[in-house]
Order: sequence, then structure tokens, then C-alpha cells
Amino acid sequence: MDQELQTLVFVGGLSRLLNPTDIVRLRGANFAALRLNERAVSEEEREMACLLPSPLAMFGRDTLDGMLFFCGTENEQDHAVICECSGKPLRPYTRIPNSEEPLSQGTRASFLVPKSAATVYSLKPATDISEFLVGIDRRWITFGESGEVIVVSKRWFGFISDLPECLGGFADPIRALWQKVSAPFADIFYAEDGVRDRLPRSLERLISQKA
Repeated sequence: MDQELQTLVFVGGLSRLLNPTDIVRLRGANFAALRLNERAVSEEEREMACLLPSPLAMFGRDTLDGMLFFCGTENEQDHAVICECSGKPLRPYTRIPNSEEPLSQGTRASFLVPKSAATVYSLKPATDISEFLVGIDRRWITFGESGEVIVVSKRWFGFISDLPECLGGFADPIRALWQKVSAPFADIFYAEDGVRDRLPRSLERLISQKA
């Protein structure tokens, strides 16, 4: 995942009008990856803006709001976990059971998250959690005045002992990430049990309208 959450837009029956190489297939739904132009707002914050392709520009904000998602995959060798912007765990859409076999590359869980999500990732693995340097990347999807889609990203880097009070909810995912990096086996260390048995209501509604 390279510490990135991909920004996707559900395109329903319009997928044929977009570049087929940009389409991601998940549970029978079509998604297109947005190409975002990035600019730094401050040292901790950046904005990534995208003017929607013409087939999508016809939709109003209310409709688009239910079409925009973050997508992330957690792999066995990734030094990262995906969670809510508050630090709480998410329930994946796919999940592969744990294994005691030696680590090998492969997706362990996939997440599809509307509106906001976060990644917690390792910058300096350590045997002692107090020396474990991490980054937290929180992201939100908003709209600009000209109708463009904007992804706001706020990042923090540091040790768990330096975690500011406003990010106190990330202590648990940091500990889980440390356990993941230190573990001799592959597993999902920070996620709700089970998997989602259906897509978000907004997406289910859009799919039914296109049927």
C-alpha cells in the first residue's frame, strides 16, 4: 500500500466512458481511481485536488458524496495499518485468515471507506515500543468551491510518548502496528472481527439505480 489510501469514485454504468486501466473491481462494483494534483498547505497538511472527468461532472454534490471512497489494502509485509480518523478499528471487506507460515507478500485485508480514513505506518521499526517511530496520515474527502474533489491529508510523525492529546485515539493502532512489525507470522493486528457482508448503503443504492 506504500502508506497510501487510494481515492476512488464509484462510476456505475459510466465505467465504459473512463480509461479501463483506471478501473478497480471490488464485489462487482466499478470504481475509477482519481488523479489528484497535490499542493502543500503546511508542513503537516496537504491538499490533493481533482477536477472530475466530464461523465462525472454532471452529478450534484449530494450524489457525488455517496460515490467517493478511500480504498486500502493491508499486506503481510506492509508496516502499516488502516483505521478510522479517530484511531478506531475498521471492519474489512475481505480478510484472509492468519497463518503461521513464513511471511510472504500478499493481501491480508481490503478496506473500502467513505469520507475519511487513516493510515498508521512505521518509520523506524524497533524492539522497544518506546523507540518505535511512526507516522499518522489522516484523510478527508471534501469539495472545493469550483466543484473539484479535494482530499485533505494531515500527517504527524513521532514516538508514542510524544503523541499529542488530540491524537490519543491512535495509541492502540500504534501498539497493534508494533506487534505486527515484531510478529513472526502474518495476520491482521488491528481491525474489527469478521468482514462486511455488504457495501455501504449509499453505494448499494447507486448500484440498484443502475440495475
